[in-house]
Amino acid sequence: MIEDEWMAGLPKLRRAELARWPDHRARRRSLLGSRLLAEGLVRLGFRSDGLSSLRYFPKARPTLDLPVDFSLSHCEGRIVCAL
Repeated sequence: MIEDEWMAGLPKLRRAELARWPDHRARRRSLLGSRLLAEGLVRLGFRSDGLSSLRYFPKARPTLDLPVDFSLSHCEGRIVCAL
């Protein structure tokens, strides 16, 4: 299943965090946002493991240890990633 492949591509900490989420739809939205971010990083010339430094903090925007600004957002039926 593609979801399993995408989960495997996430950093271990993020993968474990998402696996604990009881809301399957929220988990999928976040997973797709991470996938969009990963693809965008590759298109900007970063290595395919660019998500390895992805960090989520309570009540704060996610961050990367890369010289790139990004934003992830979602609402019902829409998921966007801006780089």
